Amino acid sequence: MWPAPPALQPNRLHLLKVSWVWFSAIFYNILYWVAIIITSFLLLSYTFHFVEKHDRWPWLKWEFFYCCAVTLVYVGLSIFAAVVGESGWAVGFFGLCAILAYGYDGYLKYTAWKRPTAAVN
Repeated sequence: MWPAPPALQPNRLHLLKVSWVWFSAIFYNILYWVAIIITSFLLLSYTFHFVEKHDRWPWLKWEFFYCCAVTLVYVGLSIFAAVVGESGWAVGFFGLCAILAYGYDGYLKYTAWKRPTAAVN
């Protein structure tokens, strides 16, 4: 018996295997690289005294909101990747480490922002 023409064959979606594991890994890696790039930019701006030269900009406010946003996105993606992904405990552990680091940094930025000094507004 000859095979049916492609237009008459039943569902061909099984040829494209895209799962939630793939999506969780991609979103997690995108968040990781964006956070690393922005954090590296902030580190270099403090290292080369860019923050001190532009002290009128609300650096602490921007960094506080950045840390809060990264922390909340890490919470959501870590839960999603741990539940759906194949290596749930590793993603959950390293996500927890990132959540604690960015959350603590956000707390420090908030306390410094609400307690302005002469050097940084």
